[in-house]
Amino acid sequence: MRVLTVTNMFPHPGQPSHGVFVHDQVRDVRSLGHEVDVLIVEGWRSRWEYLAACERVRRAVRRKPYDVMHIHYGLTGVPALCQHRIPRVLSFCGSDLEVPWQRFISRWVNRYLQGRLVKSPSLLPLLGDPRAWVVPNGVNLEFFHPVPRAEARRRLGLPLEPVYVAFVANPARPEKRFDLAQKAVALASERVPMELLVVQGRPHEEIPLFLNAADVVLLTSDYEGSPNIVKEAMACNRPIVATAVGDVPWLLEGVQGAAVVSHRPEDIARALLEVLEMRESTGRARLQALGLDHLSVARKLVALYRVAMRGGSTQTL
Repeated sequence: MRVLTVTNMFPHPGQPSHGVFVHDQVRDVRSLGHEVDVLIVEGWRSRWEYLAACERVRRAVRRKPYDVMHIHYGLTGVPALCQHRIPRVLSFCGSDLEVPWQRFISRWVNRYLQGRLVKSPSLLPLLGDPRAWVVPNGVNLEFFHPVPRAEARRRLGLPLEPVYVAFVANPARPEKRFDLAQKAVALASERVPMELLVVQGRPHEEIPLFLNAADVVLLTSDYEGSPNIVKEAMACNRPIVATAVGDVPWLLEGVQGAAVVSHRPEDIARALLEVLEMRESTGRARLQALGLDHLSVARKLVALYRVAMRGGSTQTL
C-alpha cells in the first residue's frame, strides 16, 4: 500500500518534539511493509501555508499513484481537499474539534472524507459523525519504559534531592494551564517541598528520561483528545495526576499511583501529595491491556485505510 501523509505537525529543528507522534506513526506503518511519504504543511509559520499547500498536494498525487491519503488535524484537510484522485482519511486530534472556529472547518472537511478517526470518545459528539473510529495514538513500549529515578536524573544532570513534578508541555499554550500547575504545586509545597520541572523543546530521546526522573507527572489541561504524555508516563510506570480531559479517565481507570482530578488547585494539590506516597504506578500494565502499543495502533490505521479505499463504511474496530 502507498500512503501519502499530509500533516501540520512534524518534528523540525525549532520544535524537535512537535508532532513526534505523527513521525512515529509513519515509521510504524512503514514497519508493517507499507510505503509512506510525508508532505508537511508548515501551519506554525502562517495560516496562509494551508492555502499554499494546495498545489503541493495536487503535484504529489499526480507524481505517484498513492492508494490513500492520511491527513493529520482538521485544518490540514483544507489543502487535502484540493485533490480527488485518492481516498482521504483524517485524524482529528483535539483542538481542531474543541476550538469552535476550528470545529466549523473540521466538520466541513469531514463531509468529503472516506475515513475519519478521533483520538478519544469525548471528541465523537464534537465531530457529530457516527462513522468515525476511535483510535488513540499508541506508545512505543520499548522506547518508553521504566528507568530507576536516580539513573534518569544522573543522565540528565539533575540533582537527586528535590521532589520534581514534571510539566511536559509548552507553558505559553493557554489550554495547558501552566498557571494552574503553579498554583497546585505551591499549595502542595506547604506540606511537602516540591518543584515544577518544565520540559519543553527537548530532544525526543530525552523525554523518557525526564518522565522517569520525575516523582509525579502532572497534566492540568483545559481540554485534550488523548494526551500522549499521560500514556508515555504510564509506560514508564510514573505516578500521574491529570485533569479529567479527553480519554484520561478511561486511560487511568484502575491504575494505582494515578489520580484524575477537577480543575480546582486544591484538588490537584491533594492528589499530588497522595500519589507521591505510591512512588510508582501500574500504568504500563493498563496500556498493554488496552492494546495501545504502537504496532497494534498501526495495524488499526492500516485497517481504516483499507476501508477508505473501498469507499468508506460504518465498519467499526
